[in-house]
Amino acid sequence: MPDQQLGASAMQIVLNTDEAVNNNGLVNKFSIVSTDGKNAGHILLWDSKRNIQVFSSGEDRSFDIEQPMTDICLRTAGKSFEIAKAICVFNAGFISDEARDQEWNSDMVSQGVPFGSLPGIICKCWIGNFETNTFGGIYFWDCELAMHDYIEGKEESLLRIGDETIYVKGLISTRKDLINGSVETYLVK
Repeated sequence: MPDQQLGASAMQIVLNTDEAVNNNGLVNKFSIVSTDGKNAGHILLWDSKRNIQVFSSGEDRSFDIEQPMTDICLRTAGKSFEIAKAICVFNAGFISDEARDQEWNSDMVSQGVPFGSLPGIICKCWIGNFETNTFGGIYFWDCELAMHDYIEGKEESLLRIGDETIYVKGLISTRKDLINGSVETYLVK
């Protein structure tokens, strides 16, 4: 497997704007359209948060990319971002700073290999924005079917960590310490 690293420390989702992107610090750009066809835009990977563009129109969300679990996932999958066909975004906030700190200070590093072993995954980027209380993951897939199988919780596509089988969409909707859970799906144009 290639010894890959993401090369980006910040990520931005920009919807409903055609504004040009300055390439200063841009690591990768994915043009996207939502699977319902209602939104189009870009997912932008930046070398640092200081290079994130400010857009005058459209919906713009930015996140720090958490490491080292993101790079572990990428190396485990052993695939290139160049083959990305679908992207899903799982987000939620925490009911309190204590709930956030308990989750964020847990052993998330051990999750890199299980996520990197999901069928069709290229990489899950663990993301967080403390200012907006928004955390979760942006998942890059090599095909739309693998993304939908994962989101729908098909048995062969469930996440397995140790003896535990995890249905992520169910988790963000049922955990008592999470609020504002959402799932978005996009196709790479």
